Amino acid sequence: MSFEPIENYGVIGNMCSIALVSVNGSIDFLCYPNFDSPTVFAALLDDEKGGCFEIQPQLGKRKVRQLYLPDTNILLTRFLAEEGVAELTDYMPIATDGEQPNEIIRTLAVIRGEIEFKMRCQPRFDYARCGHTVNIEDQYAIFSPVSDACPPLALYSTVALRQQSQDAISNFTLRAGERVTFVFGGVRPQGQ
Repeated sequence: MSFEPIENYGVIGNMCSIALVSVNGSIDFLCYPNFDSPTVFAALLDDEKGGCFEIQPQLGKRKVRQLYLPDTNILLTRFLAEEGVAELTDYMPIATDGEQPNEIIRTLAVIRGEIEFKMRCQPRFDYARCGHTVNIEDQYAIFSPVSDACPPLALYSTVALRQQSQDAISNFTLRAGERVTFVFGGVRPQGQ
């Protein structure tokens, strides 16, 4: 992976933190749980060690468009190719009842065609200075930093996840009308 120019990023946030989302479908920067917290993803700073959360459609020659839904901070990244069209929607919800979820919601949908995808969630806590363990069940992964300075985080998914080194990965295919959702944030209590 190589560095993207800063103009190739959209910003999502929830008034606690922000994430930078590349036109390639990768979250390359996230401080968590607050703006001034250490990073979880920092590929924007170090594309080899910084970590990212990427969702890559396996398309040949493609065009990519990024836009915000009107009057929102919901970012839509559209991948257009001869084989098909896919849309990745990214946002961080803001609670109206006072309880802030502090999560990133990533929904991927295929509009036309049948498309293969590769997903890799590669957290690297505290600017990649803090190691972590990973525990993966069928549709969620819990990343536990070895230091108490960073909170454990989880990735919840509507598709099966596998472990590769200290990362969660998934390879899947979607047809027109199908969608998958990934939720990245704090570890939820059992059963939620």
